Amino acid sequence: MTKGEEGNVEPIVGGSDEAVQMGWVISGARRTRGWSQSRLAANLRRQMTEEEFGPDLPSAESLKAMISRWENGHKVPDINYRGFLGRVLGLEPAQLGLYHR
Repeated sequence: MTKGEEGNVEPIVGGSDEAVQMGWVISGARRTRGWSQSRLAANLRRQMTEEEFGPDLPSAESLKAMISRWENGHKVPDINYRGFLGRVLGLEPAQLGLYHR
């Protein structure tokens, strides 16, 4: 995230240098654990189920597609996924590159 004119925090936009860098960090954290994108998606879905994400829980296939877009820097995880992603990977959002310092 970046600071705007009045100190407001603005989200990182997909396709930006920050989004690409964030994707590398997410991919690296996943690979360090020896996980495929499918395994990360399954673990993410399991965490979301345990924390009662709600009726709009995406399928493992949808999550895998999201992970691919995040890792390739095309999209950034929205606020609903950041905490889950950090908990599943055992990292703080800042460690994953989810906030620009």
